[in-house]
Amino acid sequence: MRVAVVGAGLAGLAAAHFLRREAARRDIRLDLAVYEASARAGGRIRTVEDHGYRIECAANGVQGDDGAAARLVKDLGLAGERVKASPGAARRYLACRGSLHLLPTSPPALLSFGAISPRARLRVLAEPIVARRVAREETVLKFASRHVGEEAARALAGAAVRGIFAGDAAKLSLDSAFPLMREMERKHRSLFLAMSHAKKQLGGRGLWSLRAGMGGLVRALADSTEARLRLNAPVLSIERTDESQRAGDSQWTGEGKPPGWRIRLASGERTEADAVIVTTPPKAAAALFRQLEPEIARRLSTIESAGVAVVALAFLPQAFRSKPDGYGFLVAPGEDLEILGAVFESNLFPERAPKGRILVRAMMGGVDRPELLARTDAELVALAMKALDRTLGLAIGPERTWVIRQEESIPQYVLGHRSLVGSIASGLDALPGLYVTGNAYRGVSVGSVIEDAARVATRALS
Repeated sequence: MRVAVVGAGLAGLAAAHFLRREAARRDIRLDLAVYEASARAGGRIRTVEDHGYRIECAANGVQGDDGAAARLVKDLGLAGERVKASPGAARRYLACRGSLHLLPTSPPALLSFGAISPRARLRVLAEPIVARRVAREETVLKFASRHVGEEAARALAGAAVRGIFAGDAAKLSLDSAFPLMREMERKHRSLFLAMSHAKKQLGGRGLWSLRAGMGGLVRALADSTEARLRLNAPVLSIERTDESQRAGDSQWTGEGKPPGWRIRLASGERTEADAVIVTTPPKAAAALFRQLEPEIARRLSTIESAGVAVVALAFLPQAFRSKPDGYGFLVAPGEDLEILGAVFESNLFPERAPKGRILVRAMMGGVDRPELLARTDAELVALAMKALDRTLGLAIGPERTWVIRQEESIPQYVLGHRSLVGSIASGLDALPGLYVTGNAYRGVSVGSVIEDAARVATRALS
């Protein structure tokens, strides 16, 4: 069976891995090729190693010990390379009302949580009493406001959405962005009751990474593909192999042999496949489908993404008037800070910085400030330092800095996203052998991307 994977980011490399594994299990002879437009595999996931520092350009870890990512790492023989986040990283802060506040992990701690007013704290504590189930789709902010009140929702849910999606809690769909929260409400009505139950039932939910950083995962995947990995090989379009097929009438009726597919590369080369898995960002995917199926292309093109700039800064310990503690901090909407949040990387994974040094990674941009990505490196470093000075106090500047721009990197799961993804899937059902996967559809986390790649790979061989 001939299968082409378009894109060699995490989704494409994971899909190639699962295709090989599933083909071997089913004793299917597989002719697999992976096409990547750029000069390197791995997509946005990359770990920069410089002067003893490891800087993550995108995701900095994986949550949970029993998911698809953990199984993939085991498949790759990297289980012994896993490192768990330091226990102290469980402490997380919120920048709100001009200072850092330790996020409460229990109802008693909430009573002294200074990021919200005393009245708002009482409203949060009333959640088990006032919580109700709602079946309709709603925004993250609307959902959180129903459960914990508007003031706490704006600060807490607003900061969480900025930190994870670089987005706006008033626009993102709770059902698409945080489906587990909806499931918790459905089962337990109250989020407090659900979290209490989860603490008793769940274990192994901590954050972990690899000793070489997240870049080690995509490098291992690229090294193990045993496929034709073609770098600097952008794909321009996907066509039917049946030349007599009229434009605009590309859908298969279900009778006879399913269509085969031809992909056309920028080099002029054409190659045929029985199945094609497209793992590029949605707008790039839309371009591939534009001539073949304009309606699918239109739907793909409506998925918007936010860009972020990552600024990493290396400090001596004496640089801070208040020592960075725990995981880091998120910034509540409306705060006079130019960053979305900061991660204290050397607290989280000590091996990411030389002994006696502190590594901080600040994120900025997102849907609120997309224009920041056009600033110079020096300007972005200055903005990050200003934010750290206001929150922690800086006595001296950083020893080293790094700036990474990730244009249109985080899809925005706005209201209607789940229906949109469903309509794309329905359209592809009429084009057997064509599939899409990646972080634009069913989850932005590393684990979600890997899980969806496994699902699509299994379908492609069916």
